[in-house]
Amino acid sequence: MEQPINSVHNGSNSLDNLEHLLKEAEENWQVLMAKDSVSALDIALPFLDRTSVGMASQYPEFKELERNLFNGLQNVVFENFNAFNDSVAAYQVTREKIGKSQNIIKEINGTLEQSGKDIMSNKEILKELNNNSQKYEQIIETLDQIEILRKKNVEIEALIDKKAFYKVERLLAESWDICNQYNLNELESLSHIKENLEVQSNNLVELVVEELHSIIYLKNIKRQEETHEELKTYKKIKDFLFKFENNYNFFDMINKEVAFIDNDYEYVYLLLKTLKNLNSLDETLNSLKSRLSTELQFLFNSIQEEIKSSNGKNIQVANLDMTDLDSFGISDIGNSVLQSFFSRIFNRCCHVLEFLLVTYKISEIVSENSNCKLNFQFSDLWDIFSAEINNLMLAYISKSESSDKSQHSNDKHMFQFNSLDFKNTKAETFSIDLQSILQDLFPNYDLKNPITNSVYIKDDFSVNKTTLIPPNVFNMSIILNNLLQFIHLSLQLVSTVADEKIDPALLCDRFMETAFLPRLQHLLDGIFQSLFKDGTVDTESYHNVFKTFFSKVCDILNTSIIYKSEYVRIILKLLNKMSGLYSECFNKHFGGTGKNTKTGQLVVNSSLRNASKIQDFAAETSILLSNSFMGQVTTRDFLTDEELTQLIKLLTSIDKMLEWLLPMRRVGSSLNQDHSNENDEKVDFLKDKWLFLEVSPISTVLLTFSKDSVVEFDSQVDTFYRLMTDIKLILRYDLRLKIGYFVSQMFLTETWLLPYERNRPSVLIESLNKKILQIDHLLANRDYKTFVFQGVSSFANKLFIKGASDIVALNEHGIGKLYSNIIILQQVLRTLVDDPDEINFSSCINYYEMFKKTDKGIVDQVSRGENKYSYEENAQMIKLYFSEGLSKQMNTGKKMSFGADKRCEESILKLKNLYK
Repeated sequence: MEQPINSVHNGSNSLDNLEHLLKEAEENWQVLMAKDSVSALDIALPFLDRTSVGMASQYPEFKELERNLFNGLQNVVFENFNAFNDSVAAYQVTREKIGKSQNIIKEINGTLEQSGKDIMSNKEILKELNNNSQKYEQIIETLDQIEILRKKNVEIEALIDKKAFYKVERLLAESWDICNQYNLNELESLSHIKENLEVQSNNLVELVVEELHSIIYLKNIKRQEETHEELKTYKKIKDFLFKFENNYNFFDMINKEVAFIDNDYEYVYLLLKTLKNLNSLDETLNSLKSRLSTELQFLFNSIQEEIKSSNGKNIQVANLDMTDLDSFGISDIGNSVLQSFFSRIFNRCCHVLEFLLVTYKISEIVSENSNCKLNFQFSDLWDIFSAEINNLMLAYISKSESSDKSQHSNDKHMFQFNSLDFKNTKAETFSIDLQSILQDLFPNYDLKNPITNSVYIKDDFSVNKTTLIPPNVFNMSIILNNLLQFIHLSLQLVSTVADEKIDPALLCDRFMETAFLPRLQHLLDGIFQSLFKDGTVDTESYHNVFKTFFSKVCDILNTSIIYKSEYVRIILKLLNKMSGLYSECFNKHFGGTGKNTKTGQLVVNSSLRNASKIQDFAAETSILLSNSFMGQVTTRDFLTDEELTQLIKLLTSIDKMLEWLLPMRRVGSSLNQDHSNENDEKVDFLKDKWLFLEVSPISTVLLTFSKDSVVEFDSQVDTFYRLMTDIKLILRYDLRLKIGYFVSQMFLTETWLLPYERNRPSVLIESLNKKILQIDHLLANRDYKTFVFQGVSSFANKLFIKGASDIVALNEHGIGKLYSNIIILQQVLRTLVDDPDEINFSSCINYYEMFKKTDKGIVDQVSRGENKYSYEENAQMIKLYFSEGLSKQMNTGKKMSFGADKRCEESILKLKNLYK
């Protein structure tokens, strides 16, 4: 067969044409080709059928198709001649191989048949092989998972270094899932994996807790240097909580490694969420509560060390005596140190409170979303927080009571080997050896004297007992300013909690009332006592010493403008102590108004006091001379020179004190107690109520009261006035007792029936004049002198007239002697008073002038209404007129020719009839 030209190049075309013819045959001759196997007869019969349903008419087309197919196949053969030859050769080779393969297959079939028989006979062995195979697969898979756990462990350590704790928690959760899925926990040989995961979980909890504490308590140095901005902080926390409570999607930031760097609140959320996933949130919150006190103490100690390092020299010179009236222990250097310390303290306390609040609120919301409830309130944290602040402030205003205790007070619980008694026991040798070992371990510790040195390490966990500067009540002035700033922010922060138990304003009020005020009162009382120790201050200087002290206290407590009830109460107590001091001094030198002397009896006589008050001298004289009172007076009833001197000094001191005290009195309005729960108003109220040592806008130091409280001050002033009145009455009545005593004694002891005129005054009157001049000399104040001497004329006149009843016999020379003594006393008194005319003894002089009028003259004077004396006084003068004759009659036993006794009786009878 001749091969067509270009068969190689046209081979593909002939195949394409043949494929086309075959597709055409399939499309046009589907009836004949539809069956699976078609015979020649099946094809020929339809072409012989010339009916309408036959295919005879299509036979030419069929023939044409046959021809085209023949030609197409021929062309394909011609065009693929070489390939066909190769195929034939390949067919031969393939056939040989197939033959060989058939032989191999037969052998394999035989082998399989034999294997089948073997399998049926070794089924148990195969089962064991299958089980082993599965175990090997599990072991391989377990080893793969262990490798995964190892890689996760490495990744965990890397993430811990980056503080990506939330990712660590997720990896741990995945690790636990792997352990549980592959039962790694049940394999004893792999128990270390479980233990390792537990350790990592516990370590993660501890790390997260410590990180949380580090954020809350500013353990990062960079954070310590940040300045707390009050308004910004409040707005920041408010916005955060608003977003958080309104389902803010915090989970979006979990895959952002930098998310927590710029937002501390979100970072705290991640930490708490991590703890929640670790089932440690409740335990952490309990730890937060239990550690709060200690953490705050550490925070305070660290700040104290910071201040020490930067203010070392200032701290050394800031030690002043707080009892010094010039400084009260206050110094600019000490104030500077204290300001730096407490400014930093409360600044960081604001931060701590802020993050405690955020931690609590996040935990509360997270717990609620988990259908749980926190087992404590934020008020529990606030109570601990405020207690530590109280303790710190207290340390700076008052010396700790526990600081004086022995530093080894805790040693009583120690186990001391030397206290054990091993005598006569088997342990004696062991005891000696053990003590020898201890001695080698602690060479500086004396087992015989364990008090000197302790082998126990001191606990650094306690708060520092020392303060930067000595405790001083007045340190509170610096502390208070910083405290109020802290309270202002606290009021805003705690408002987000809505807990009625928390009121930061009470932190200030309660501390000031329970800690500061008692110690201030105690300090001021102590200063007062030291100022007026026995013999250190003369009574006359009391007012000056008290003025310096009192004015300084008022100035420090800023009482000039605003009424500060708590401070005013303290000041009034000081005033009351001064009143008590004056009363004590009064009682010391006189024995009080209840002293059992004539003067004491007169002072407590209400009628007499009232008569002196209204200057009813007649009534006063009547009371003094009633019931023979003056006749019972002795010199023991007089004030001694010392008593007189001290009482006048006391009177002068009280008077001068009132001179400066009364102008200090100022009545102002009370503080507005209704501050409508506004934070700013609350803080302003606390400032007005408690701030002291502030610069006053006025130079004068005043003591401001409310309309109600001024009553107590006025009552105190009245106490001073009553004491002054008692002293002045004592001086007044002492003068009258002395006049009454000496004049009465003069009438009783002197002889008035004289043979000749004698102008020399009585020694008693001379003694009286000396007493009077002594009183005048001590009474430098004209008002006191006026009060004491006022009305003495009325008393003296009546006293001289009353003295007539004590004269046994009187003649004209005796009358002269009386005149002389009366005039001398009158002249002395006139030189001592501002108005000499006030001292007028004319009444008693005129009374004794009646001696010259005879009995008839006296009766006639009374009958004409020109006599102002009483019946008894006139009757006594008539008796005195006849006393000389009656005296001679008694002495000689001879009766007078003119019947003096009878005439005397008749004159008295006539006189009596005139007074009916």
